[in-house]
Amino acid sequence: MTRWQFWDLAHWHPACAVFAVEYLIKPRLLGINEPDMTAVAKGTEEFERAAKVLDGQLAGKRFVTGDRLTLADFSLGAGHEPGHNGALSGRAYSEIKRWYASLCALPAWQKTLALCAMPAPAASAA
Repeated sequence: MTRWQFWDLAHWHPACAVFAVEYLIKPRLLGINEPDMTAVAKGTEEFERAAKVLDGQLAGKRFVTGDRLTLADFSLGAGHEPGHNGALSGRAYSEIKRWYASLCALPAWQKTLALCAMPAPAASAA
């Protein structure tokens, strides 16, 4: 479990964070509606590398370390949520999608997501 939490900090979270910053934080909190496409391109490369590792690890397992839900799943899932819309759409990471759907089915996960919802986009000054 600890190995996957460290992997999350070193690889998964940074790869997903690019999408959160460019597509969620900048427009909603800073009013910057144009993403930095250089950052997105670099983030996409990092995401692809990390997603291949995670997708492979999840193959044949219900959760990241096996059949039991652990803190590693919560750590990885938390970093995944912002990146989900921009990074995974249209990509064939079926194991990640299946695993994340199982997290989203948990009542505690649903409650947490509702409590952590991003504010509406900033209104532009005219």
